[in-house]
Amino acid sequence: MADPATLRESLAAALGGEQGSYTLAFSLSGRQATKRRYDLDVGIHLPLVTGFVHRDRGVRAPIDGLVILLDRHKNSQQGAGWHKGEFVFTLSNKPEEFCVEFDLSFSNGLGDLLTSIREGFSSHESDDLCRRLARLLVRAPEQLEQASHLCALLAEAQAPADRSAYAEALWAHARLLLLTGQDVAGAERAVEGAEQAVRSGRPLGHRISRSGQVLTSALKRFHQPEAARQVKNSLREA
Repeated sequence: MADPATLRESLAAALGGEQGSYTLAFSLSGRQATKRRYDLDVGIHLPLVTGFVHRDRGVRAPIDGLVILLDRHKNSQQGAGWHKGEFVFTLSNKPEEFCVEFDLSFSNGLGDLLTSIREGFSSHESDDLCRRLARLLVRAPEQLEQASHLCALLAEAQAPADRSAYAEALWAHARLLLLTGQDVAGAERAVEGAEQAVRSGRPLGHRISRSGQVLTSALKRFHQPEAARQVKNSLREA
């Protein structure tokens, strides 16, 4: 596996976030209603997805969501099982929570297969948000292993700069644990990172601070308020 500096840069790039315009098919009237495809402008800062959905007559509604990797087994005889992603979100003018589940194999029907073939042989990239999230989620298990390895390599950190690096690694690991539905373990890692951030006794820098801010919001969404509070406080104290 790569050296710590390379792993840090790789994970930071994967979790650093991106902005884009996408489309998403869902129903505003319940699970049984006909789905409609909406245009969105969102930022993806795993596990969070936030931005705006464009409604009728130019109306924009804030959208606030999170994405989770689901790992399921069809039966006890199967090996590694199959993966799906789940995008759970709320809209500012709607009290209920919406959920869109999507396949990570890019083979859910003829349309998906044709899109995959087109993307494979040209520069075309689908604007479907679920396909974009699927491309990010498919690497999550590997990145989770990398983050765990990086944390182990930095666990003996003593110098302030090394403690900051360790805090960044712990928060990256926490975000990936949340992404894979391991909210309790993610909260524990988040608190460890907060402790290292404070113990570093130095400014964390924009990249680490931004990761902590994303993690704070994600922990609140995953109903881990105490861990969120500790991460938020560490950003003030570091």
